[in-house]
Amino acid sequence: MKDIELHLFTNAVHFSPDVEMIETTFKSFIDTFKCSITTHVWFDPKPKKEAADQYHLNLEKIFDNVTRTTGLADGFVKAITTSKSEFMFILEHDWKFYSEHIHHSLEEICSVMRQDNLLQMRFNKRKTELKGWDHTLDEKKRDNIKYCITPSVSNNPHILNTKKYVNEAIQYIKIPKNGTSVGIEEVLSAEIQHLYGSIYGPLNHPATVYHTDGGRSPQRKLWKK
Repeated sequence: MKDIELHLFTNAVHFSPDVEMIETTFKSFIDTFKCSITTHVWFDPKPKKEAADQYHLNLEKIFDNVTRTTGLADGFVKAITTSKSEFMFILEHDWKFYSEHIHHSLEEICSVMRQDNLLQMRFNKRKTELKGWDHTLDEKKRDNIKYCITPSVSNNPHILNTKKYVNEAIQYIKIPKNGTSVGIEEVLSAEIQHLYGSIYGPLNHPATVYHTDGGRSPQRKLWKK
């Protein structure tokens, strides 16, 4: 696929330099969307700095493009401003896709985003309903794909319209001086009222992704089965 790239974000956490989690996340993506895709890995050496160098080397054994960053926000901005693809799939290292709830290809989803000029299409970790930042939900349909417009964006796995994001959203992303990675997208949902995201699937669509929370979740063993 030439019009979309996968951008994987990772950092050295308590199980590093082991790469099992990011490998499993990547495999879940490939198994779900069944595509060959250019992949870039953005690597933050914190918080487990003592394992960072070996983790970096281990990542380079798997992925062709690995770039070290100073926090998630730093990597996020660098990824978007250097990408030459029309769309970017943004994915952190600790997610699983529920492929049984995703019924369309990346090409089909990107086509809808292009036609309807959507900023972001995210995959929800819960049923699509009024909750959290999703104060309103407006169900839409295009080319047999249903999705919901929401006044929020999210760090959940999502597809970005690269040029639209650079022009309308990236200026609001603040890179903390200490390299912390909290609340990148929440700033947009809370403060920037003219930006709208979208969620794959109709109202009440079941979760399409599962978050393992950096491998700390007690359900991780179940997720790996």
